[in-house]
Amino acid sequence: MVLGSVLIIDILVFFLLYSILSLALHLQFGYTGILNVGIYIYPMIGGFILAIVPFRLAMIIFNVDPRLDFVADNPIVVRILNDYLARNPLTSVGLLLFTIAVVIIVAMLVSWLISYPLLRLEGAYQKIFTLAVAECLRVIGLQYFPIAGGVFGLGIPNIFKWLGDFDWVGPIALTACIFAIILLLIIKLCNSPFGRLLKAIRENALAVESLGKDVTKTQKIIMVFSSAIAALVGVLYCLIFMTVTPEAFNVDDFSFWCIAMIVLGGTGNNWGVLIGVLTIIILRRISYISRNYITSLPFDIAWLEPIMLGTLILLFLIYRSTGILPEKPTTIKKQVN
Repeated sequence: MVLGSVLIIDILVFFLLYSILSLALHLQFGYTGILNVGIYIYPMIGGFILAIVPFRLAMIIFNVDPRLDFVADNPIVVRILNDYLARNPLTSVGLLLFTIAVVIIVAMLVSWLISYPLLRLEGAYQKIFTLAVAECLRVIGLQYFPIAGGVFGLGIPNIFKWLGDFDWVGPIALTACIFAIILLLIIKLCNSPFGRLLKAIRENALAVESLGKDVTKTQKIIMVFSSAIAALVGVLYCLIFMTVTPEAFNVDDFSFWCIAMIVLGGTGNNWGVLIGVLTIIILRRISYISRNYITSLPFDIAWLEPIMLGTLILLFLIYRSTGILPEKPTTIKKQVN
């Protein structure tokens, strides 16, 4: 019974996180036609800012011994800050909101800067460029110890410690609330005239330009908006697991799997994306649990997930390219005079 509850919570957590990230990527890839393979740069930014900003600020607020370094003396500082955060809920909430604001602003700024060279490229060059930029930041995070502990990562204090025995509920509830808000915003956006403009840009940008629309400006708006959403995933992920590890933000987990979810669920259909996310999350958890029981594979069990990823994408591209829920034709409601 306990194992079943843990599995359900595990699936719920990953479903919420990957749904937010996949919906953000879907705005760029599924609606606007921007091939951003390096979407994981934004969760990485969220995680790095969480490691850099709030808890160093908390050390100043709570007058922690200045000789202690948040990274070098991580276990000691985490224990001290947990004691303070448990007794100061208002400060904890303030630090969280401040961090989210900083993450959104930085992610939007980075996305705006990246959009200038990116939108001058087409096709495979967009993929190469976004992947190169994301990998550069990941390597910096891995090699520069003061950011987030380098290859070893670092633990972070529990910002929901003031909830007592229910502190584990805090980040999950926050993730669920953010997911609900983002889902409503994206559905509202995609069903609006602006959403129809995005689809038109995806199908034929030149035709849209000929009608007097600023395609580049529209693509920049979507990149900035969706990147801010994606960056929140990094914050939520680290808050849930109470650690920041640069190695965790890799192209497989935070990009390729999201693309597979979008392809499986149905490009151009947000509800299809959610179905794709749920399907793959369940398959991944099953494959992870089955590692303890499968011993007869002709390859190392660690390669099961990458093989499953490639196989799923290939099968659906060949036999069901429209996904589980295909994109619905655009319809405009007639106005009655």
